[in-house]
Amino acid sequence: MQALGKTLNIKTTFAVKQVIAFLEQHLAAHKKEYTEAEAVYKQKVSEKLRALAAEANIQATKGYNVSKLSSDYMAVASLKIPVDATEMYEQYIAIFKQSTSKDVELSMEDANCLINDAWNWAQTAKTTNSFYSNSR
Repeated sequence: MQALGKTLNIKTTFAVKQVIAFLEQHLAAHKKEYTEAEAVYKQKVSEKLRALAAEANIQATKGYNVSKLSSDYMAVASLKIPVDATEMYEQYIAIFKQSTSKDVELSMEDANCLINDAWNWAQTAKTTNSFYSNSR
């Protein structure tokens, strides 16, 4: 952690059970976000594929306009696939559940990730998955 240009080596102690509880809360929230995003994603892909098939049928009767079909195809292909980070959460939960210690000392950076869900991969999942929860 940096403050005023200096690197601070602050460590703090947490109960392992508390860390597990935070991780399980983050996992539950992630699963909910992912499940919702996946449902909307599937719906959008289905809609776009139906539109693409309809356009292909129209084009078949008129003579193909390749650029129109290509842009319709790209609309389907450009949809971001929802990110499922369940396995990452489960790995960390499993590690802490195997701990024989009652407490764990964490750096501020590690505590921020574990307690505040500030992992890069978690943020990527939230950003991608929120695209679908915000587009209903």
